[in-house]
Amino acid sequence: GKDFLDDGQLYRKALNKDWRRLMNEDRFFKFVDREDDHAQASHLKDEEVETVEDEMDEVKEALFDWAGPLLRMFDFYCLQGAASTNSNDTTAFSVSENCYHSMCVDLQFVDKKCSKAFLSRVFVQVNVEAEDENGTDAKGRAQQNMINEDRALMRFEFIEAIVRVAVQKYKEAASAREWTNGRRKKRRRKKRKRKRPRKLR
Repeated sequence: GKDFLDDGQLYRKALNKDWRRLMNEDRFFKFVDREDDHAQASHLKDEEVETVEDEMDEVKEALFDWAGPLLRMFDFYCLQGAASTNSNDTTAFSVSENCYHSMCVDLQFVDKKCSKAFLSRVFVQVNVEAEDENGTDAKGRAQQNMINEDRALMRFEFIEAIVRVAVQKYKEAASAREWTNGRRKKRRRKKRKRKRPRKLR
């Protein structure tokens, strides 16, 4: 309950581990790159183009601001699944499909922009176990896949699901905000250029 180990530093350390795992997933990198391109193409034509690395930093910063609530929510729905199955296996450390959909209902994810069918696709997309037989991290990938439940989300997959749902629900508002912030920055730069230096006496 009030263990001294459950502090912000611990949550950020745990989330940083998940972030490193996400960085090894090509699908996540391509997803962020694709969604960022869509935003820039529709709103930021006249502004400086951000790189996918810049966008990744923004996603990471947003996640770390909510590290504690995110990881506590993951733990809660892990335990909901473990309690329903009455088992002692790894279900206590991953979110089952039923608990994932319960979470979507509890948090009111379903709306006009985010259908039940879309949420089901997200679960399937993030639950894919990537193969890396010949890669530099083939051994680590094999070990990760071995402990990865076939129909449940590990913590880094859970985080990816949250990101995908957030993009689907709020990408239009976020793109407009980026465009507005970009226009403001551009106006400030122009104002600074027009400002004359003081005369020396």
